[in-house]
Amino acid sequence: MDKLELLNYLSCVPDVGVADISASLGVHRATASMALLRLSRQGLARRFRYDDTQELRYRISDRGMARLDYLLNAPAR
Repeated sequence: MDKLELLNYLSCVPDVGVADISASLGVHRATASMALLRLSRQGLARRFRYDDTQELRYRISDRGMARLDYLLNAPAR
């Protein structure tokens, strides 16, 4: 799972939890959790508590959408 794959997933599936991402992308839950934490610290994703529970949900940010657009349209090297 790389940044492009994760950003692309977040752009298609809003307000998603770690368990859903790990199952959909076929990675361990801890791997998905750390990748999402990195994206949120970079400002590429937003995380929030869902319905006043302890579960964290994630959604792509405007900055994340811009980065995804750049990665999808970057010229090949």
